[in-house]
Amino acid sequence: MPFTLSPDEGVRFKDQNGFRMPSSVLLPLFSAVDAVGKEVDWPSIDFITDRNGLRKLMRWIDTGVETKDFRIDLELVGERTVLLNRWEANTQDVASGRTFGFSFERATTSAAPGCEASTAHHRIVKYVAPRHLSMDHMSLTRRCPQDFFGLKTIVRFEVDACLPSAKPRSSRMSAATLDDLTDSLAGLKIEREGKATTSATPSRPTKKKDDTSSAPALKIIRAGSEVPQSSIIELTTRSVIRINELDWTEIYPQLYLSQTPWYYIGIHSRGTFTEVRKSNLTGDGMAAQRRQAKASVQKLGQVLEMIQEAVIAHGVERRLSLVCQQGVLKVYEQSSKESCLPDDVRKRFDPA
Repeated sequence: MPFTLSPDEGVRFKDQNGFRMPSSVLLPLFSAVDAVGKEVDWPSIDFITDRNGLRKLMRWIDTGVETKDFRIDLELVGERTVLLNRWEANTQDVASGRTFGFSFERATTSAAPGCEASTAHHRIVKYVAPRHLSMDHMSLTRRCPQDFFGLKTIVRFEVDACLPSAKPRSSRMSAATLDDLTDSLAGLKIEREGKATTSATPSRPTKKKDDTSSAPALKIIRAGSEVPQSSIIELTTRSVIRINELDWTEIYPQLYLSQTPWYYIGIHSRGTFTEVRKSNLTGDGMAAQRRQAKASVQKLGQVLEMIQEAVIAHGVERRLSLVCQQGVLKVYEQSSKESCLPDDVRKRFDPA
C-alpha cells in the first residue's frame, strides 16, 4: 500500500445460481454435498436455504415497514423439510462506476490451484441442535451461538476470501480435472397468486422462459482444498470520508448467520487504497452487536417455525411464496405445482 484501482464496471451477478439454474436454484447445493461425500440425514432437516433468505427475514424482523420488498418461494419435500428458494426479479445488475468492491477483491486475492476460472465461491453449513455447527463439506464441528430453536438448517452462502494456510489440508476435491412478531405471522392467510401488485408477487409463471421441465446436468470440477471456518473472510470497501458511517446493524447479522469470523474493509480515497481495517466477529468490540443479533435470531427461529407449520399444512403438491410488500409479509399460493428439484433428489427426503 498504497495502490490505486479502477472502479467496478460491467455486468455483475446478484444471484449466480438463479441466473444459471433458474428452475433449480438449490440443486447445486445437493450436488456439492454429494461430490464431497458428506452424509446427511436429509429427512431430518427442517430448512434448506441460502443465507440471503434468512437475511431478508431478519431485515423484516428488525426494520418492519422499512424493509425492501422481497419474495421467497417455498416448497415442502418429505414430511418436514422446507426449501427456501431465492427469487430475484433480476439476477444480474450493472456496476454504477462509483464502487470498488469487485476490483478490490480481484486485486487482493488469488485463486486456489484449479479454481482460476471460477466466478464465485460458496460454502455450505449445517446448524443442528443442540447448539453446534457442523460443516457439510468438512470433518469439522464447532460450537455455534444460535440453534434456530432447535431447527436443523442447511445454509449456503457466498464467500469472498479466506486466510492462507501454511499447510492446506488436502480434500477429495483437490486437483484433478481442474451460500408484536408472532401475531403478525400467525395472522397470515394464504392468498391465491395475482392479488397483489408488487413486482415481487408471483403474479406470473414461477418458471422463467428459459426453464426446462428437468434440471440440466451439472459438471463437477474437483479442485482446491478444505479450509477451516475460522479462516473465512468477507471483503468490502469504504471511502475514507464514509468509514465512520458503517451500519453494523446491517453488516453484523450477515456475518452472524454464516458465522463468518473476519470482516476486512479496504479504505480508499477515489480508488487509492491506503488501509485494510480488520474486524473479528468474536472480538470484544462486537459484544453489543452480538447481543442484538442473538435477539433477532430468536425471533427468526419463531418465524421459521411458523413458516414450516404453514408449508406442512399445505402439503408436498402445493407451492407457496412468501412476499413482503411495504413491510407487510403475506403468503401466496403459486399456480404452478412444478418442483424445484428433480425426482431423484426429492426421493432422498422420503422417510425410511
